[in-house]
Amino acid sequence: MILHKTVHMDRAEISTRFHHALHRRRWLCTNQKLVRTFISYCTLHNSQSHRLTAALMELLLLQMEVQQDCGPSKLFVS
Repeated sequence: MILHKTVHMDRAEISTRFHHALHRRRWLCTNQKLVRTFISYCTLHNSQSHRLTAALMELLLLQMEVQQDCGPSKLFVS
């Protein structure tokens, strides 16, 4: 009985993670322009404040994820 509950909880957790990832990908695809704007801002002001370097790297990783997920051959409609 305990194993059954564990398997059921694992399935629920996997489902929750999948829906969270799907929501995140959709948000990124919808807000590509916002991500690009933040990248431009960080690039422009990075020379004055090197604290923006970490934010710029994270934004560039998000941009790469957007390009991979939202490419013309990889549109995911659910």
